[in-house]
Amino acid sequence: MTLGQVAGLVAALACVGLVVFLAVPLLKLGRVLDELRVTVRDLGQETVPILTELQGTVRATNEELGKLSLVTADVAKVSANATLVSDNAAQLSGIVNATVAKPLVKTAALGHGLRQAVRRSSTDDPDGRRSERRARRARIKVAMAEREAELRALTGEPGRPGAGPDERASGRPSRED
Repeated sequence: MTLGQVAGLVAALACVGLVVFLAVPLLKLGRVLDELRVTVRDLGQETVPILTELQGTVRATNEELGKLSLVTADVAKVSANATLVSDNAAQLSGIVNATVAKPLVKTAALGHGLRQAVRRSSTDDPDGRRSERRARRARIKVAMAEREAELRALTGEPGRPGAGPDERASGRPSRED
């Protein structure tokens, strides 16, 4: 064999080795493609019922949304009626206030004014009751001052000159009634 034939044989063997080496991944790739084809076919068969069921669900949801819009419209009507009732109640309250409360307040003010007028007229004291009360209080104060002076004389306590009985006991001026 010549050198050219040996080189051709080596090149042929290299090509055979390369084909064998590349055949294994190509066979595996073929199996993967077969599996992919089967999966796509199964997916297509299973997807159709799922899509049909989804379509039914969407229809049912749309029907429920239609009912919900009716309920929402009814709620809006009820809310509008409640607002109307509230406004009417406020107006009625204003009317009652204008017809009953204001005259009642005016009547109470009139009664208060009459009471004060009666009190002012009684300050003239036609019966002399107030002057009798003042005289009685003055007598009581004088009697208390005398008793206090006797007590001081017995105990030897000096006391303040001109102080009333309440003032000496507490150290504060007494309140005039």
